[in-house]
Amino acid sequence: LPVQVDSLRVLGRSHAPSTPCVVYGRSPARPGLPQEVRFVVPHATDSLLRGAASITAHVPGASRMLEAPVFPQALRPFVAADFPVRAEANVRTFPFLHVDEVARTITTAPGSWTVDRDLVVPAGYVWRAAAPLQLELRPGVRIISRSPLLWTGSEDLPIRITGLPGTGSGLLVLDAEGRSRMDQVHCSGLSGALGAETSAGVIFQRSAVSLERSTFTGDRGGLVHIALCEGTVRNCMFTGGKDQLRLRFTKAQVSGTRFENAADDAVIVEGGGASLALCMVVSAGSVGLKADLAARVEITGSSIEARGTGIEAEQAAALRMQGGSLDAPRAAHAGKAEMRYGAVRIELKEVDCRQGCEAMKAGKGSALIVDGKAVQAPSKAADE
Repeated sequence: LPVQVDSLRVLGRSHAPSTPCVVYGRSPARPGLPQEVRFVVPHATDSLLRGAASITAHVPGASRMLEAPVFPQALRPFVAADFPVRAEANVRTFPFLHVDEVARTITTAPGSWTVDRDLVVPAGYVWRAAAPLQLELRPGVRIISRSPLLWTGSEDLPIRITGLPGTGSGLLVLDAEGRSRMDQVHCSGLSGALGAETSAGVIFQRSAVSLERSTFTGDRGGLVHIALCEGTVRNCMFTGGKDQLRLRFTKAQVSGTRFENAADDAVIVEGGGASLALCMVVSAGSVGLKADLAARVEITGSSIEARGTGIEAEQAAALRMQGGSLDAPRAAHAGKAEMRYGAVRIELKEVDCRQGCEAMKAGKGSALIVDGKAVQAPSKAADE
C-alpha cells in the first residue's frame, strides 16, 4: 500500500517534509523504487540521526500512525559506487571495433584481442561479432553494452570470452533496446562483474536475450544473471561456479540445457516466471532448483541431482514438476508460509524420486503434493 510520510522525529521534536510525500507501494513481481524525502532540521548534526531519529507515517485514509526508525547508514549514490550504468562510451578507442553510423552497427574484427580496460558500448547500435574471435579480458575489466549483441560462432569455431577467475571481469548488457542473441559463445573465468561475489560474470538487465548452444564456465561467483526482461536459454552448458543461472523478475524459457557441479545452487528463480524442459542438473552442491519471491516455475521431463535439496520453494513461490527425476537427500522442500509473501506450493506428478520421498518437507502453511497426495507439514510451528 502507499504510505504518506508525516514527519521526521529527532530528539522528541517533529519536522514535516519540505514537500508532501507519498511512498508508493511495490508492484507485484517488481523491485521497489527509491524515493527521496527532504526535511529541514534546525540546529542538528548528522550524529543526531544515529539511533535518535524516526519517521512517522500513515496509510492514506487510515487513522493509525506508523513509526519506523531511520537507519544511520546512507544509501551510496551510484556515482560513488562506480556503478557501470554511468560509464562513458569508448568503442572508438578499440582498434578491433568498426562503427558504422549509417547502419548503426558496431562490428568486431576477427582475431584474438586483449581488452585491457573497460569497453563501453553506447545505446542505439547493434553490436555484431562472428567467429573466429577471442576476447581476453584483463583482471577487473568489463564489457558494458547498452546495445544488443548479435554474436554468432560455430560448433568448430565458437566465439570465446575469457577472464582470470575471481578478478571481477565480466560481460554486462544493460537497458539495451532489442533482443541480444549469443549463439555458440563460450564464456570462461568471468565472475563478479558488478564487484560483488554474489554477482555473475555475464549479466543481462532489462535487456532481452537468447542464449543458444553456448557454454559458461567458472570456479567462483555466479555464471549468468538475467533480470527484469525476457530470456531464453537453449541447449547450453553451465559448469562450475557458485550459483549458475539466476533469473530475477524475468519471463524465461530454459530447454535442453545441462547444469553440472554448481558449488551452491544450479538454478534460482526470483519473482517472475520460468519454464524448464528437458534439462539436466548434475551434482549441485546445495539446491538443484530454487524458486523464491512469488516465482512461478514449471519443470517438465528434466532430471535434477543435488547433494542437498532437489527442488525448493520459498516465500509464496509455486513450483510444478511433471515427469523426470529427483535425486537428492531431500527431494523437495516447500518452505513455511512467510507473513510478508504467503504460502508455498509444490506439485510433483509422475516424478521418479531416486532416494525416496520420505525426506520431503512441507513447512507450516505451505503445500507439497505428490501425485495428488499432500505431504503433511510438521507439527512444530518453529520448523522451517
